[in-house]
Amino acid sequence: MMNLKTIFCSFSLYIVAVLMANGQHPIVPKYKTTQILVSSDELDTESYLAFPSILRLNPNEILISFKRGSKHGQDKEARLEMLHFDTKNNEIIEQKSLAADPGLVHQMGEWVRFPDGSIGLYIDTQHTGHDNDNYRAGLREVRVQNTSQGFDVSPTQLAPKVNGREYGYAFDFINEGQITYMLVMGFGYRPGEKWSVDVVQSKDNGRSWTLVRDLTEEFGGHRINESAFIPWEDGFVVTTREYGPNQRIYLTDADFKFIKEHNLSSEYDFMESHIGRPRLFSKDGHIYLLGRNWRTEEGQERKMELGLFKIDPGTLKVKQWVVLDNSDRADITDGYYAVPYFQEKEGVTFFNVINYKGANRENPNIERYEFLWDEIR
Repeated sequence: MMNLKTIFCSFSLYIVAVLMANGQHPIVPKYKTTQILVSSDELDTESYLAFPSILRLNPNEILISFKRGSKHGQDKEARLEMLHFDTKNNEIIEQKSLAADPGLVHQMGEWVRFPDGSIGLYIDTQHTGHDNDNYRAGLREVRVQNTSQGFDVSPTQLAPKVNGREYGYAFDFINEGQITYMLVMGFGYRPGEKWSVDVVQSKDNGRSWTLVRDLTEEFGGHRINESAFIPWEDGFVVTTREYGPNQRIYLTDADFKFIKEHNLSSEYDFMESHIGRPRLFSKDGHIYLLGRNWRTEEGQERKMELGLFKIDPGTLKVKQWVVLDNSDRADITDGYYAVPYFQEKEGVTFFNVINYKGANRENPNIERYEFLWDEIR
């Protein structure tokens, strides 16, 4: 016969299990390694390092792009650099300049490998206006080619307009057969004069694009910015960061028409606002949302952390929540636009993220974190 203490302990464990199943209680990984890939302290100029993006080349190599500038935003000028990185041995193979144009801020790039195997990087470029604020200068692209002497990079050029409209900020790409979809944002002060996040498609490896769907309109007119998408079953899953506190996740059909949505921020106390630069990926039959999360703990100030959220694809609800970085509640002043990849080593699956992070007002570094996938899946 169980005593009251045994019953209480069993009930407590049950409550914890229920909370974890509902995503209300965070997992903090026990295994974690950190590697600084590029240190801001070692650079004399352009030492504000931020906004990494990656492209998987093969099972043991990736390309990493990142910003080198003077601040998070409102620089006078900034460029992008590239790392060719060995993910098996965790070594940099090559580092070089990727994109630089006089008078332009190259804020963030997004990689794509087209169906013909060619590699492109689409760049959010900006310039300083008369009010010393930064404005989009039009989406630019470079093409990157692997040679026996390393990677060759083309000069930047403006990406093609879509029905006379110029876009400014590419978020994500999907290839399906010979079609490439781009999730991209347009700005009302650029040609086309419209604010929206759209899906456009190319059937000729990026030489031209056509509009598929205005997602801002399709999803009810919410003012959305950074977004991500992945294919799922016969359609797609899309997540959007709103100007304001809302992070939403959507299921669409194959034509990106709305099926259903779930507002994550309104349901979960641990997601107090939107997720900064959200990333989606699928693994083991589930969807995962990765990005910067702001959260307050009782008696403490609101802090920034890197969160990983396991999403039930049937309900679009959070099943599990992992704090990948800053569980110790340090003063992180900028960071957590993170990009994920998996690496197999001797039969073990490791989950990696490339991230940027600065603490206590110091300039950020480009960093790599590694976790055991079985511990956080």
